Amino acid sequence: MNVLPRSVEFETTAGGETADEIVVAGQDFELHWIGEGTLGRVQELLGRRPPRSTIVVARHLSPGAREALSEAGIGWVDETGAAEIAAPGLIVLSIEVVSSGR
Repeated sequence: MNVLPRSVEFETTAGGETADEIVVAGQDFELHWIGEGTLGRVQELLGRRPPRSTIVVARHLSPGAREALSEAGIGWVDETGAAEIAAPGLIVLSIEVVSSGR
């Protein structure tokens, strides 16, 4: 979980078929892996009405997928290091840096 500040303690436990659990700063979250992170995959997950304590994890979340998760109040993180997670006493926000090619 490279997007969390080093001072934040966390532990993970194996969950069910679709989610693992993580405890960050004393708060329980469900992690849901959705693969490529397309808007369609996010809409499918949101259709199952996940709890607000959900964090969606993907290889790379599309801008539309990120927006849909943010609007639903669901945290997200992808393998690029981009993330948006908010909970009482915890805010993680990391954005991609786009190179100008110079």
